[in-house]
Amino acid sequence: MSDYSVRISEDIGRQLRRCRASFRQSIQKRLQEIVDEATALPVSRRPAAATQGPRLRFYVFEGYGVSYQVDHITRSVTITKLRPAS
Repeated sequence: MSDYSVRISEDIGRQLRRCRASFRQSIQKRLQEIVDEATALPVSRRPAAATQGPRLRFYVFEGYGVSYQVDHITRSVTITKLRPAS
């Protein structure tokens, strides 16, 4: 069983580089937890037909929302949005 990986687009990467180190560390820690959970999920529990699951999100301090998708075919977690929560 191969592990899942995190994918970050260039645009999101630029946004992250402008953030404080503690903010980036909080996001990286939560993404690692998501990757670990996805990797540990038994094959029988993964969605078979869907390429990508619904957009999911988590929040980090200062009210920033991080939206992401888990793709079970490419075995990746992709950040789709990084923005202040309104």
